[in-house]
Amino acid sequence: MIFIYNLIFVILMGLIHKNKLKENAIKKRYLIICFGQMALIQGIRAEEVGTDTLSYVSIYENFLSSDYYTWKFTHFEIGFQWLYKFMQVLHLNAQGMLFVISVLMMMGYVIFIYKNSSDVMLSTFIFSCMFFPNSFNVMRQYLALAIAINSYQFIKEKKYFWASILIMIGVSIHMLVILAFIPLLVRIGKNWKTVRNVLLVLCIIFFVAGNQIVNVVLMIFGKGYYLEGFNTFRLIRMTTILTGLIAFLSVYFARRENESQNRIEMNCLSCVAYINILAGVLYLKYEFVSRVIEVLNAYIMVMIPLGMNTTKSKYMQIIRLFVYSIPVFLMIMSVYNSGSGVDVYKTFWMK
Repeated sequence: MIFIYNLIFVILMGLIHKNKLKENAIKKRYLIICFGQMALIQGIRAEEVGTDTLSYVSIYENFLSSDYYTWKFTHFEIGFQWLYKFMQVLHLNAQGMLFVISVLMMMGYVIFIYKNSSDVMLSTFIFSCMFFPNSFNVMRQYLALAIAINSYQFIKEKKYFWASILIMIGVSIHMLVILAFIPLLVRIGKNWKTVRNVLLVLCIIFFVAGNQIVNVVLMIFGKGYYLEGFNTFRLIRMTTILTGLIAFLSVYFARRENESQNRIEMNCLSCVAYINILAGVLYLKYEFVSRVIEVLNAYIMVMIPLGMNTTKSKYMQIIRLFVYSIPVFLMIMSVYNSGSGVDVYKTFWMK
């Protein structure tokens, strides 16, 4: 029930501040209150909450008990190992480690939404439903994404060096957020149609020969645990594709109806939305593609509000119904099943 309570809180805070959410000071206050609560909920959880939490706690406690440090201590990327080492220097216990990572994670998403979203309440609503529950299970990936996704602002400002730095910091924590380079590559590239056609061909090839390609990748690079997906119902997969389609249409209509919209931003978001749909199709066949979707879906927090605020349609009420109901459905289906790891919430003093 904790996720339902959190969602109600996010909505109530949004309604309280609704008329003033365009003001920067009110936006900051709203985001800090909502994400502060989520950081608290996540930071004080028991180690049994989340499929990977116990593993993170166990490895961290081994760090604390070690008199020396070795880079081969764990399969974690070097950046995350350094973060563990830093918290060890501060003499934080395992619960302190969870709390610090939760705060850092939520700070990243606050900055991203504040700087890029045209509707912070809708973005926070989407995060609460589609990202917050899963962040308990793949904590390292979500922390890395919270850092790397903020490269998007630098890409829009043509500050490619700083964009690359943020992405590489994210990659040093979790390799999969290398996908955050996609908007940067699109921005540097000249021909969006060529990129789109190449991606379509690659998707078809992967759909036909995906297993063989994966086996070759594993032989070369290893790290097969990155290819582990989430055991999801087919209905959830179909709904995920529908969400990606809504995001794509949001960008499409925003681009069509507002010619003055930042062209760099539109190209980047169009590419991400397009790849997201292709990944969704692959997700029907390959479970591990869920990991890719988890990264690319982060941009939905910007895409959907953009489309909702620029699209003029007589069917707007129906569109809003879909936009708000699908994330709630995904949250309920993904959280409240026995294998989610977060179906039962407990604080650390309740264990």
